[in-house]
Amino acid sequence: MANGTERPGLALDTADAFAARGFVISDIGNTAKPVDKGVALVRYSEANLSSAITVASYMPGSELTPVRRVPGAKVAIWLGPDFDGVVPTGDAEPGAVSLPAEKPICRTASP
Repeated sequence: MANGTERPGLALDTADAFAARGFVISDIGNTAKPVDKGVALVRYSEANLSSAITVASYMPGSELTPVRRVPGAKVAIWLGPDFDGVVPTGDAEPGAVSLPAEKPICRTASP
């Protein structure tokens, strides 16, 4: 859980909200660089897509962001300037989470 904004205590408050909903939080801090826009970046490795979708469903409008590895966790949350809270468990809608567009893989060399 990382605060990508200048709002003090945002990561801690959000971690507490997720913990109250049964999530295990392994790290709380700030991002190395600010999150310029949006609700949150939900960073995950390919093997943890389903966990990332579950987490993102608690923050409508968050963006799934695939990365090679998430050190020490299944999913990392980078909170952005538009974040305004974690929704109640009954309001989380995994089916409403937008999946990231797949990047095309070129299997042959370009001319």
